[in-house]
Amino acid sequence: MPADVLAIGLLAVTLGFLVRRSRRQHTGPARCGVAPGVAALAYVAVASGASADVAMLVFNVYVLLLGVGTIRSGIRHGRLGIMNGG
Repeated sequence: MPADVLAIGLLAVTLGFLVRRSRRQHTGPARCGVAPGVAALAYVAVASGASADVAMLVFNVYVLLLGVGTIRSGIRHGRLGIMNGG
């Protein structure tokens, strides 16, 4: 039980930082900040009886889209360092 409270508390803090960062128009780091929320949703789905393969697929698609977005941002701004991050 204490571990659940800690996990929920850390997720809430992370999402609070994400909202704060998003309001400042910094959407690049905000895309990475969604990862704990995606992981928590996948965990809840598996805990409620869904297949672990579906949760794994959802997270893998998220990471793929994150990489494609990072590469696209690096190409658009002409910055090789950002592009290599994808």
